[in-house]
Amino acid sequence: MHYLVRNLEDTSDLKPDPPYESWKEFWEDKTQMKADKCSHCKCKENIVGAHVEMAFGDNNYYIIPLCKKCNKFTGDFFVETKLVRTNKK
Repeated sequence: MHYLVRNLEDTSDLKPDPPYESWKEFWEDKTQMKADKCSHCKCKENIVGAHVEMAFGDNNYYIIPLCKKCNKFTGDFFVETKLVRTNKK
């Protein structure tokens, strides 16, 4: 599915609850998919589990796979992936 999202700021210090070592691992476990490409630009390098929110009408926070470059975007952008809801911000 396609979603219009924006990156959340100041989330680099947040860690997922055990047993997860990273947000990428958290996303992979919850979706049963491999986070092997960026949800925005589709590159396959430096993929992380990124904190995002929907651009419109949703007050929830989500984890998605993004490359480090796209994880620094400001403003709204489209992604194609499954969003995994988290309560950590």
